[in-house]
Amino acid sequence: MDLPQWWAAQGTLSPVQKLGNFFEEILLNSFPQENFFIFVDEIDSVQSLRFPVDDFFALVRYFYNQRAEYPLYQRLTWALFGAASPSALGRDIRRTPFNVGIAISLPGFTLTEAASLLPGLIPYVERPQQVLSAILEWTDGQP
Repeated sequence: MDLPQWWAAQGTLSPVQKLGNFFEEILLNSFPQENFFIFVDEIDSVQSLRFPVDDFFALVRYFYNQRAEYPLYQRLTWALFGAASPSALGRDIRRTPFNVGIAISLPGFTLTEAASLLPGLIPYVERPQQVLSAILEWTDGQP
């Protein structure tokens, strides 16, 4: 398909409405046997986007709600990754699109857990354990 032509044919719809139409009309209907997993990384940076991000999150919630009545939507799964709690993502506190989500906290690595990285430092530094320890301290455990 010619995606730019399809997108332009959506006319004056908002980008979020166009995205919703794309998932419903193109992905889910064109590939009836496929499951789709949508991974959005750096989700905490969406606040700087030029469109209403609350509408984007409402779209994700809409697809989730549709699963209860329409099996078609059970083939669509979202995973949002980033350094933000679900409640911190939306700008409008009256909308709660993520009260169905699960926040997973990932603590930083300890020196013991990151020890398998030491062999990679050995050719480059004199005291690899001290360097790794400093890296873990600087990055809150994210090597």
